[in-house]
Amino acid sequence: MGNHQLTHLDMVAYPAGFGNVISVGATDNNDIIRNSSAHGDHIDVTAPGENILSTYIGGGYDYLSGTSMATPHVSGLASLMKGFKNTLSNDDIEQIIRLSADKLPAMNGADFNNTYGFGRINASWALEMVRCNMLRQWSATGGAVYSSTSNFSSMAFLSASGLSDGIYTAKRHEVRKTITFPEQFAQIISVWGRGIGTDGCNLANPNFGEGFCEVVTSTANSVTLRTYVYELYSISGAYLGYYPKAPANVKFEYSVLGVMHVNLFNQIITTNTTVTSCGDINVQNVKVQNGAKLILDAAGEVNIISDFEVALGSEFEIK
Repeated sequence: MGNHQLTHLDMVAYPAGFGNVISVGATDNNDIIRNSSAHGDHIDVTAPGENILSTYIGGGYDYLSGTSMATPHVSGLASLMKGFKNTLSNDDIEQIIRLSADKLPAMNGADFNNTYGFGRINASWALEMVRCNMLRQWSATGGAVYSSTSNFSSMAFLSASGLSDGIYTAKRHEVRKTITFPEQFAQIISVWGRGIGTDGCNLANPNFGEGFCEVVTSTANSVTLRTYVYELYSISGAYLGYYPKAPANVKFEYSVLGVMHVNLFNQIITTNTTVTSCGDINVQNVKVQNGAKLILDAAGEVNIISDFEVALGSEFEIK
């Protein structure tokens, strides 16, 4: 975020001001924002940033303060999450860090504010969210134009894959798609779009080398997503078509984090086995053989529906 709140009140600094980064404020050991840590509606989270032991110029170590001391805590958490589950995308990591942040007393019950963002990061809870809940990474192709700019206008396109850098005559189209989730959840924690893999650009300050997808609305079993594409002419007047894809061919990438019940059906347990669920565990037609151990660890209920047998010499435990 930067350390200029006292000298340049609420000024947006970059790269923190870009929408595709995690912007971090600095707190002290009492979870109070440092008076120099910048504020703004682009902040994501805060992290400890006062009297942090760090390497220092010329060798050795010293205690330093500021957002440059807070940001490595978030980078380290992102690395821990990626190491724990290497299929997480950048958007998955950002959203889970936000979701798992602790709401601080100074936020006065708000989910977000311009001083603390979504709160102070909580590494333990972020990893637990990944470990215990079900994260589904889905995609869907084909959208429809929801709205368009009224006229064509001149736009500079830079670093746009498959398109030469230059000035084009362009018309922007908002493309939406409503999708029913392929699987149902007992509880939805959050839904978000993933830019990587999506055929579309951001509305504000579009980075044409990076995809963009965001949630418009969501329900317990569906989501409406949007992105933006452009209809292009060259300066000489030649029609070039849509960039990066025509609306009907746009691919949307999105993630759903939620609680799913686990069904343990028609199983013979022959080794030591632990089944974990943040929801319920439903058991039917299961036999635990001699010498095996079955542990059922559910945040919800363990439901023995029928035909559950624990042989002599085996073990069974409900946590």
